[in-house]
Amino acid sequence: MGSSEWGRIRFVDRSVHEVLADETYPTPFGVGHAGGMIEELEELALSFPEAWPDEPWGDRVVKVGKKIFVFLGDTDRPVVTVKLPESRDHALSFPEAFPTRYGLGKHGWVTIFVDVVPEEERDVLFDFVEESYRAVATKTLVKRLDAQT
Repeated sequence: MGSSEWGRIRFVDRSVHEVLADETYPTPFGVGHAGGMIEELEELALSFPEAWPDEPWGDRVVKVGKKIFVFLGDTDRPVVTVKLPESRDHALSFPEAFPTRYGLGKHGWVTIFVDVVPEEERDVLFDFVEESYRAVATKTLVKRLDAQT
């Protein structure tokens, strides 16, 4: 899909994250521009203590215990949703980053379209995934993560 074409946005919400198929927006990216980034973010998330993959509502997520700490999407465009109690404002400074819908945004959740994050700044997405884990995991698991690094 080229920069002048329209693409569909899949929001990373269904019951929590409902697919809003009626909304279309211009997409300023080329196909594969952020290729592989979602898989790399998922690999990092799964490396954290007691993290595990799940697919509630058909969406890819990573949980710690019973709590989701990252939503991952790449059906239409690569997108990540994370809980950012400290870096929320920084994340919202990226183009096409916004507070997550369905009330999650007011609790620090941010949805970011990876393909429009400048390549030289994409490493911060790994920091966001870790911050989200730390915000959701128990103190004991956070201590285990600290011991790993």
